[in-house]
Amino acid sequence: SSSSSSSSPFIWFDLFSINQHQHLSSPLKAFSSSFAQTKRIVLVLSWLRPLPLARSWCLFELLLAARGGRKLEIAMSKGEEETLWEQLPLEFYMEMIREIDVEASESSDDEDKRRILALVKDEAQGIAGVNRLVQESLRSWLVQSAEERILRAEVGDDVERKMKLADIYRVQGKLEAAEELYREMHSRSKEQGVEDDVTKEIVRKLAIVQVALAKYEEAEPLLQTFRNRLGDGWGDEELSLESMNGLADYYFSQGRLEEAEPVLKKCIARGEGEEEDRVLALSHKLNLASLHVIQGREEEAETVYQDCVDSSRKALGEQHGITRRGVNALAALYEKQGKFKVAELLVQDSMNKLQAAGGNDHPDMVRGLRCLASLYQSQERYEEAEPLLL
Repeated sequence: SSSSSSSSPFIWFDLFSINQHQHLSSPLKAFSSSFAQTKRIVLVLSWLRPLPLARSWCLFELLLAARGGRKLEIAMSKGEEETLWEQLPLEFYMEMIREIDVEASESSDDEDKRRILALVKDEAQGIAGVNRLVQESLRSWLVQSAEERILRAEVGDDVERKMKLADIYRVQGKLEAAEELYREMHSRSKEQGVEDDVTKEIVRKLAIVQVALAKYEEAEPLLQTFRNRLGDGWGDEELSLESMNGLADYYFSQGRLEEAEPVLKKCIARGEGEEEDRVLALSHKLNLASLHVIQGREEEAETVYQDCVDSSRKALGEQHGITRRGVNALAALYEKQGKFKVAELLVQDSMNKLQAAGGNDHPDMVRGLRCLASLYQSQERYEEAEPLLL
């Protein structure tokens, strides 16, 4: 437009606006103020060689756009665009987006990267929060564009299109909509007596969605089918940790311990890989040890309990609920096994640690005294037990 008013559209090329090869006093401030005037950002990207997703400046611009609520669009060659949509479902691209990490990014000027990292570390959730914001921005564009393209399509296989649309809904967290489509395709396949690879994939994904929706009774026959066919590789890696936990609890409540055990172990492995999930992983360890006790596998239970107590003490401290649960459960197991002296030493040591940590008023001090009293009673040491119960 020839108009000079502030509402005139403009195109801003960062390389021409700010010389990235000069040490400006505040280049990030210049970037921020420029982005404040934009309405949308266009990222020119080759999905086959996505260099911008590994560059510090590009990720910083994406952060500013996402933080300011600017609309993101991605431009690519016609050939790459066709390749992108032919590759649906989008797991390959989702994995690429999950690997974005501003801390591992590169810059032609080390000082630029240092300044960018210094700035993003001051963000509310630090680098991890910045990564999530950038990733979510790209993920939203990808799934929204895929959904629009599928809904516009007027030709092609109906099952394939619905499968792709259900996959998109699942990625977006629209689980009820995804379930409805998977269920529709599953019913149609059963009516037609079809059992090919596509049908099997529909059954697998329907089961995964139903578990995520906590519809365990509906999902169970489908899960059993896939365990028989694929063993442990039925697709539980696509479930959230919370969904896996729910599935384990369901099996546990049904008394199906052999089925609960591998799910619990996967919850532990996945939780230990993420710092924010480690408390949940330790809780799963306690549940696994309890499962072993019920199964009569007490030596294994003792090992798991001890490992959980040691890990929880180191990561969370003596006063944390997970540590306390672990100590109490391990002491109860020792008492059950007749290892009274070992149990007594464990409880006394734990109470000493609580006191040293300033935990004189901690509820577990009372529980510890009662636990000691129980141990003394089991050994007929009634005179020692009596004052602890008063």
